Amino acid sequence: MSSLLNAVEPSTPQTNNPTHHYRNPPQDQPTAQDQPITAEVITQNTPTIPTEIAEKYVTFHNDVNSVSLGNLGALEANLLFAIFNKLKDKEDETLVFEAEDIRAMIGIKTKVSLENLSKIVEKFWKNIKAASFWALYPYAKENIMLFRKLRINYHDTKKTQVKSMEIQVNTPYFGYLLNYLHGNFTYFELLEFQNISGKYAKTLYRLLKQWKSTGVPPKMEWGKFRELMGISSSYTIGELEMQILKPAAQELQKLPHFENLCYKKIKTKGMGNRITHIQFYFEPITKTSKDREQAKRDIRTIAWKIRSEKAVKQLKHSMEQAKQTKLDKDMQEVIDMAFYKPQDPSVVLVVDGIQPAKDGYEILVKYYREGKEFQAKSAVLANKETFLTAMTKGGYQIVESQAQQLHTPKQPQATSSNNDLTEYIGRNLYMNNNGISASLKITDIAHIENGKVRVDIKDIDKPRKTLNPFILDNVKHFKSWFKKYKE
Repeated sequence: MSSLLNAVEPSTPQTNNPTHHYRNPPQDQPTAQDQPITAEVITQNTPTIPTEIAEKYVTFHNDVNSVSLGNLGALEANLLFAIFNKLKDKEDETLVFEAEDIRAMIGIKTKVSLENLSKIVEKFWKNIKAASFWALYPYAKENIMLFRKLRINYHDTKKTQVKSMEIQVNTPYFGYLLNYLHGNFTYFELLEFQNISGKYAKTLYRLLKQWKSTGVPPKMEWGKFRELMGISSSYTIGELEMQILKPAAQELQKLPHFENLCYKKIKTKGMGNRITHIQFYFEPITKTSKDREQAKRDIRTIAWKIRSEKAVKQLKHSMEQAKQTKLDKDMQEVIDMAFYKPQDPSVVLVVDGIQPAKDGYEILVKYYREGKEFQAKSAVLANKETFLTAMTKGGYQIVESQAQQLHTPKQPQATSSNNDLTEYIGRNLYMNNNGISASLKITDIAHIENGKVRVDIKDIDKPRKTLNPFILDNVKHFKSWFKKYKE
């Protein structure tokens, strides 16, 4: 397999990215304002663009790609690189662009009003002033602008009808970015760049085009990538990928050599689960058809491998989600379950609530005596099986019937069964208390001391809900009461 395919391995790809050594003038020598600052560069083997096609292409020093231009919108980016194309090899000459020139340079086919054109130009002026080109001089502290002159002329005093722009590169500081480049430069077709939709796709296109001869840019530190792309720190990883990275990649995949563009987010050992770098792969520009076919096969293999890794991760995630869903469902079955200890049946323990916790589920239980809550406790357990095992070890048994759960251990024991009232067991009642209605079922009837009658009931809609029994004075009272509330 070729070197392109090998680049997907963990080792860092070799890069021909130039390293710049900027000279700081000694303290006893004239400063930069007095003499040009030169940039010594290690050149890369990039061919000079033929003169006959140079007008179609934007050409600039690779240093431009190390400056964050992410604040520029799509139309402003079109304008900047069209200006770069016009300023190529013009040294410090001031160029004037009329309104019609500006309309053509922003890459919109429909006619733009002077008012809207003014807004685009003013936004461009504001954002290009803020671009950190001074960062190209790491041993100096000065806000150095890319353009020595950027003048906007208007037809009106309110400055709403743009007339022209005057542009001059800030030489000697940045003249090297656009003048007489024979190596160490990036170039691309201006029209192709203008036709790309979206500012993030345009920025990604420009950054990748520097490495068109290899198809494997050096992996980029994640924070630096976000900075160069102009991505706000407010975006989460998921939002960034779904709203910016994937749409930008899909836009570029419409272009030759980017059809199989793919990327891989990289995590570094010892850095936890944090993404530290991003690596892109695309089909390089090759000289022969044989090399071109090999490059296509290689990039497709890399893309397949990246997609496979993502598919495996997604499958594992889906399996974990399914497992968690089953655990959640099992735990929901525990809610409202009731338990008691045979040696003390007067106390009933009821599971009142469950919520996810770090090591499983936090289970809230409430204790009832004679239908009244007197205590509540919570504990974290891994799953339903663990909970039931803990209850068994604690000597608890599951309450099998409503009568057993709610009333049998709570009230004075019945002295005898009233056979005359057994026909009422299982009958339904309907009651309305302060506007709250309830449907009840009689579960048991028994005589207790002093001729009184105890009626055990349950809520039909909430069968596990603890309800106190009704105590009626005598059988006659019971029959009158039943007649009043029967359904």
